This record gives sequence, structure tokens and C-alpha cells, in this order.
Amino acid sequence: MTSKKEQLTVFPDTNILLHYPPFKDIDWLKLCNSNHVKILICLQVIHELDEKKNDSFLSTRAKRVIKDIKQIKKTGSIIKGNVSLEVFSAELRFDEFPHSLSPNSGDDRIIHLVKKYQFENSDEDIIILTEDYGMQLRCEVNNIPFMEPDNIKRLESPKSEFEKKHQQVVQELLNLKNSLPDIEVLIANGQDNSENNEDRKSTRLNSSH
Repeated sequence: MTSKKEQLTVFPDTNILLHYPPFKDIDWLKLCNSNHVKILICLQVIHELDEKKNDSFLSTRAKRVIKDIKQIKKTGSIIKGNVSLEVFSAELRFDEFPHSLSPNSGDDRIIHLVKKYQFENSDEDIIILTEDYGMQLRCEVNNIPFMEPDNIKRLESPKSEFEKKHQQVVQELLNLKNSLPDIEVLIANGQDNSENNEDRKSTRLNSSH
């Protein structure tokens, strides 16, 4: 088993923030096997979250993540215990891009910013948190350590507005069906003699039919 680190700086990619629980609901110390964890959000990830605010599937999650980042920064950047969050505010400079990276690739932009931070903070243990194989390959090529999240914690895939409305309608119909009373209709055979009750036919109409 890998020995526990004293401190680890973690760069999550955009998909981690969109498809996994909020910052405060993740056990970062256990996930990173470290006594202290500093989560760093680079500006490329912020830009991608801003773009997702208009996405029909991911807008709610993107807005929630941005709101969480703002709130955590306002309250001293501490998520909980020995876990903090910061934004790496360095902007991209395309003239700095090496030939091995493409400025047109979102993943390469993240790699470029991580390498920039790594150069400026060579004393820190730095890692990228990602589940995307493409990003993992980029990390290997650029000698940046990476780790995968606990995929058991992955959130259910978001639904489109149409799917949400369809699910809502189905639930409303089910609730209406369950709220209707049972109706019993007795059909007599035409005789008034109470002694002939055994000849009376009883039909029960259930509201579910």
C-alpha cells in the first residue's frame, strides 16, 4: 500500500465536478491518502463550468458547483478539516503552449495550466483527478501523476428537460390513480324478496380498470 502523504495538491477536471458529489460530501483525505489536501480549480475548468450553465442536461450541476466554489472561498477556503479549496487564477497564454499541446483542446489547456503551477510550486506533490482516459493519457505523456475517483460515488446521469417532464407526468398519474376510491356497484336480479339475496349479483369496479 502506498504510504500516506503529508499534503497533496489536487487538480480535478471538469467532469469530476459535474458528475460526482459536492466538495463537502467527498472524503478527500481518504480518497487522496493524505493528511492535508488542497483542491485547486484552474481557470480552464471555471470557463468550462460557465459554458455548461446553458447546457440542458448539466446546467443545474454547473450552477451548483460554481455556487459552492464561491461560497467556500467566502468562508476562508476551508471545505472541512484539513481540506481546502483555491482557484488557480493564471490565464492561458497561447504563445507559451509547447508543440506537444494544442490550445484548441480543453484537456490540453488544463494540462498546460497544471504544468505552469507545477513549475512555480516545485515543492508540492501535485496530481490530476480524472476518470477520462484521454486526460489520463495526456498526464502520462506530460509526466503528471493522476488518480481516478471512486466511481461508486458517481452521480446518476442527468435527465433532459423532456425526460424530467415525462417522469413528472408519470408520477402525477400514479398519484392520481392511487388517490381514487374503490367503487362497488351492486346489480340486483329484479326481485325485491330479501330472501333471494343469494341470487343477487355483485360486481366490483376497481378504479384501476
